[in-house]
Amino acid sequence: MRSNRLLNSLGIWLVSTIAAVQCFGDYSCSNDMVISGREIDAAHNKANSYINIAASQRMYLSKIVYNGNLNSESDSMYYWFITQFKADQRNVMTTYYLLTSTTGEFLGVISTGEYQDIGTSDTWCSPY
Repeated sequence: MRSNRLLNSLGIWLVSTIAAVQCFGDYSCSNDMVISGREIDAAHNKANSYINIAASQRMYLSKIVYNGNLNSESDSMYYWFITQFKADQRNVMTTYYLLTSTTGEFLGVISTGEYQDIGTSDTWCSPY
């Protein structure tokens, strides 16, 4: 009887642990940019840390609101983002943004392309 309880507890713990760990693969963007899963994971951790600190200090997250149009959609989409930069082989800085909700839930990745401002010609990146 005790072994059954132990196995049940272990099973519940294992499932909850797996659910809490989120792994990201590489993402490919339509502007020929590939973002590694390691970079996305680092950005996601940074986003969660920033959101948690801001929430604990009752700060507003207005500085990281995304209000650009994705793929020329008529309605603006509003998500929270964390900026990361990546240099390609030509040493040109390109920008991508990890989109998260205000609770830190991963929503997706967008890329602005080379020398583009956020909100002008952003594209979704998809799993590679």
